[in-house]
Order: sequence, then structure tokens, then C-alpha cells
Amino acid sequence: MPQVTDGVGAGQVDLKRFSLSVDSAIVTPEGGKPLQVGGSTFVIADLDHPASPADINLLVEGSLEDALKIVDHPPLGFISKLGVPLDGMTGDVKVKTYVYLPLLKALRLEDVEAEAEAEVTNLSAPVQPLDAVATSKLVNLKASTSGFSLDGVASLKGLAVKVGWDEVFATGKRDVKLDARVTPKQLATFGLNTPWFEEGTARTSAAINFTKKGPQIKFAANLDEAGLRVEEIGWLKAAGEKAGLSGVIVVSDDGIRAPSYELTSRDLIAEGNVALTTAGDLERFRFRRLRPPPCCSPSSVACALSPSATASRSSPSAGDVSSVVDVALRLSFRVRVGFSSLPAVSGVSISGVASTVDSTA
Repeated sequence: MPQVTDGVGAGQVDLKRFSLSVDSAIVTPEGGKPLQVGGSTFVIADLDHPASPADINLLVEGSLEDALKIVDHPPLGFISKLGVPLDGMTGDVKVKTYVYLPLLKALRLEDVEAEAEAEVTNLSAPVQPLDAVATSKLVNLKASTSGFSLDGVASLKGLAVKVGWDEVFATGKRDVKLDARVTPKQLATFGLNTPWFEEGTARTSAAINFTKKGPQIKFAANLDEAGLRVEEIGWLKAAGEKAGLSGVIVVSDDGIRAPSYELTSRDLIAEGNVALTTAGDLERFRFRRLRPPPCCSPSSVACALSPSATASRSSPSAGDVSSVVDVALRLSFRVRVGFSSLPAVSGVSISGVASTVDSTA
């Protein structure tokens, strides 16, 4: 660890115990600026024992950039273990660090126990993929030799996002959770064109699990307060009516897939999966189940998807409250991809597979 200098405090020593309390001092990380140290202690509880540990409690205040260098210095190494670049981050921080350090000649890293808690204020962090800067008034960090956690609320292009991050170093398991309330205008600032989302707000949440094959994202959106419209099938949902959207997104070298999605509302239900190519083009759009709104017949929905779609009605079994229409769809309809960050794409031809369309009896 970097040396502590200009210390002011008091120490006590007897035949059994050594203790040192620091009221004020300075610690300077390598290549960084001085940080203020106060309210810190260094204790060896049993001088008779040859392997008696040193308990170190260090309270540091200063700039975030320099404090990160402290918590990343051996034997801590918390930032390096994350494997995430934190360049360009600024802010003010208070760090409480505890180190359990056995006084051994041949000290191994696994013999050291360390924990750190940080309170970061006035945070500013670049988000390179979005060419934006995230800011936060308060973020809480916890780290130890076994794991890392973060929680706080950040603002990104005017959108408030609640962030949670948990990581286990031994297994490499990383889970990130995001919660936000979004509007059509806010989505547009991120280059997302959502003509079906007309007004109101959507309460969204996402849980990101980073796997060896790529990120897996479980998402859910409460659409009760959103006004939605799908012109192609004449469907309208006013703000205040219950609705929800959920599913899973998998990102890999082969492209982006949504192996499952489900839209539920009072008069429209859709389930299926979606796949995009590595270039972001829509490759497949599949319905496993579609229950159109009462104003639309199953055949009209099929025709909206593909002029050549055919439908055959199956006879419902006794006791069924709905009839089932099996629609063999060759999804050769045209779609528009609404991501301004991608090249403008229209007239993309999509091939599909068999789908099921339900209509209430």
C-alpha cells in the first residue's frame, strides 16, 4: 500500500498489544494526488503470537480517480478484478477500507482479507457506446476480496436509471439490474424510434447476466401508463389500461436474439421470438401465439403480416371458450428498423414460420 505521511495521532504499546490511531494524515497513490486520511487505526492485538495479524482501518477522502488507485493497489486490487475500464470517471469520494494482514514472512495473497466501502458524490462517468455522460449525486460501492457491489441512481441524457451491480470474483458471475421510467421522447434521445409508443410512460426493468457466450438480458415493462397503437392491425391501448411486455434478449457474436417475448393486454396477446443479424438487420420475426383484438379477424391479421398468408380454422374441442386458428405464415412482409444508430433500413424482407392466431369465440 502507498505510504501514509504527515500523520498526526497517538500510539500505545505494551507487552501484548500495539495500537496507533491517526487523526489526520496524507496518502498519495502512485501517479496520483494526495488524499486526506483521518479516523484511521492500526492494531496488532497479540505481540506474543508470531503470526498475529495487523488490523488496519483506513478512512480516506478525496477525488474518485485517486481513491480508485488506492483500492486497486495490492493487496486489494478491487478495480483490476472487475476488468472494466473506469477511465474518465470523476467525483468526490469517502472510502472506508479494512485490511486483515497476517504478519508473515511468506505472505500469500489469499492470506489477506480486505473490504472497502465507498460513498461517491457528484459522479460523472462517460458511457462510450452511447456517446454520453452519466451523472449521479450519490453512488454506494462495496468491495472485498470475494466480490463487489454497487447501487445508485444515475442520470443519462435526462433519463433517471436505478443501477445495481453484483459480482463474485471467484466465479466471475456478474449481474447488473436497471430500472427506469421511460417516455417516447426519452427513447428518441437514444435513437430509438417507437411509433407504436404514442404517449405516457413505461416502467421498465432489466436484469443482465454476463455469460461466456455474451450478455443475457431479462426485461419487463409495465405498460399500464403508456398509450400504444399498432396501425397495421387497428389496435389501440389508452394510457390507464393494463398491459405488459416481457422477454429475454441474448447478445452473441452471431447477432442479437430474443428467444422469447410476450405482450399481454386486455384485448391483444402476442408471444414469439425475434432474431437480428450481427449488422443489426431483422432476420426472423416469429409468432408462437397471437390473439388479435376483437375488431380484427384472424384472417385480417394474417393479411396484415403477409398478403399471401392462408388460414384454416380448427374445430374447438368440447368445453373450449375460444376457437383456434392455425395460420401458416410465410412472413414476407416489409419492416422498418427504428434504430437511428444503425443505417436507415427499410424494405427488409423477412421469412417466417408457422404461427398460431387465437380469436375469442
